[in-house]
Amino acid sequence: LSWEEMYHLPPLEVTDVTCDGCLSTTGRLSKHCYECDIRLCGIERGLPNCAFCDDFDACEKLTRFWGFAPQLKPVLEEIRRAR
Repeated sequence: LSWEEMYHLPPLEVTDVTCDGCLSTTGRLSKHCYECDIRLCGIERGLPNCAFCDDFDACEKLTRFWGFAPQLKPVLEEIRRAR
């Protein structure tokens, strides 16, 4: 299934989901970047990314996100171990 079908979204273009990272303020930003509560939280806390957050394991925002993109959780967990 496509994201459009899974989440009942309008058709997506590559530019709709391409970005240069959650904390990027220049470069490529997807449409979702401007409304993403995880991105806003990281910027407010001044963190390189969520793996550096003390609230990582208890974060409701991330728990909800893992439901959409579970393959990204091990990536951030590895960053946590390496920091």
